[in-house]
This record gives sequence, C-alpha cells and structure tokens, in this order.
Amino acid sequence: LLTNAVKYSEESDVMIRSYEQHGQVYIEVKDSGRGISPQDMPRIFDKGFTSTTQHEDSRATGMGLYLAKKAAHALSIHIGVQSALSEGTTFTLAFPKSNDFVDMKSM
Repeated sequence: LLTNAVKYSEESDVMIRSYEQHGQVYIEVKDSGRGISPQDMPRIFDKGFTSTTQHEDSRATGMGLYLAKKAAHALSIHIGVQSALSEGTTFTLAFPKSNDFVDMKSM
C-alpha cells in the first residue's frame, strides 16, 4: 500500500495515520495521486488486474494489491478503499480486536 501510494502520488505527500475506534485499531494510507476509476474499483484486488485508466507505468503487474488483500485476509485485517479520480486514494486497514486473533487463518 505504501509503495503504491508513493508511486502514484506524483510528488505529493503521502499521509499515514492511525486511530482507535470502538476498541478497534485502524491505519490509513492516503495519497493525493491520480486516484482509481470507479469502473476499476470492484477489480483492484483481483490477481493480475491493472488499471484501465491511461497510465505510463508499464511495470505494473497487478500483484501488489492482490497479495496485500491475501495477506490481510490471513491476518483477519480488513482493507477498505476510497478513491476519486485526480484527487487520490485512501486505503484503510482495520485490525481485529485482540480476542479475534484466535480465528486467524494460515497464509
């Protein structure tokens, strides 16, 4: 998530913040980059998917968000995303409450 935020933020700041709400810990990674097209949002975690928006990054493999989601699932971490074209993207990680770690799955 951090690598993508830096790569797509085009020299703007990347903000990272954490907070606790209702006994759960959250971390947000926010950039002010090109954003994600609404038509791409349902597929961003799919294996091998890369943006349908015109971009110059020929090195994109479509594996980063897929692997992030897979690792998060194994750790019972929920990944949420909000994005707007030309405004940026915010990924939110919601960590399980301490008693939820007993349900962790293997990777």
